[in-house]
Amino acid sequence: MVYNFLLIGIGGQGIITLSKILATAAMSKDLNVIVTYKKGLAQRGGSVGAQVRIGDVYSPLIPKYSANSLLSMDMNETFGYIDYINKNTILIINQKDINDNTFLSKKEKVQQEEIKQLQKSMNNNIVFVNTKLRIEQKDISKGANIYILGVLFGMDHRITSFIKKEDIIYSIKKTLKKNAELNIELFNKGINFIQSKNK
Repeated sequence: MVYNFLLIGIGGQGIITLSKILATAAMSKDLNVIVTYKKGLAQRGGSVGAQVRIGDVYSPLIPKYSANSLLSMDMNETFGYIDYINKNTILIINQKDINDNTFLSKKEKVQQEEIKQLQKSMNNNIVFVNTKLRIEQKDISKGANIYILGVLFGMDHRITSFIKKEDIIYSIKKTLKKNAELNIELFNKGINFIQSKNK
C-alpha cells in the first residue's frame, strides 16, 4: 500500500515544515517514507512543492494522476499540479472565501470557476478553507499550514491506514518544539472543522 501526499504553496507558508511532520510521523511507525522537494525562490515568495510518499515506495516522485491528496496553501499554485490528481484525490485549498466574490481578482474568479468545474468531476473531493476566518491568532501565516493539515487528516480516512492522529501529534511535538501546543490545537481545530462540516 502507498499513500502520496502532494504539498504545494509559496515560500514562507510552511510546506517544508508539513513534509517534515508527515515524514517524522511515518518514521515513528517504522514506515518507509520518501520526501522530494521542488523549490523556486522560496524566500522571495517563489513556488515550493513537496512530495511525501509513504508505504511500499521506491521512486521519489509521485506518478502522474496518482496523488492521494493535494494540500495547496496557495490557490494560484494549484493549477501547476492538476495532472497529479484523479477523481479520488482529496484537494484542500487555502484561499479567500469561495462565496466572497467581491474581493476576488478577475484571475481568481476565473480560477474559481475552473476549480468548480473540476470539483464536479471529482466526487466533490475539494474543500476550500479560508484560514484567516478559521484561525483566531494574530500571525495567521505560522498556523495556517497545520490547520489545513488537520482538515486533510479529518477528511481522508485512508491516511489512518498508515499514520494516525496520535502520530501527527507526536511529530508536531518533535518538529515544532517551540509552539507545539498551539500547533496541536490548530491541528485539532482543522479536524473538528471538517468533521462538523460533513455531519
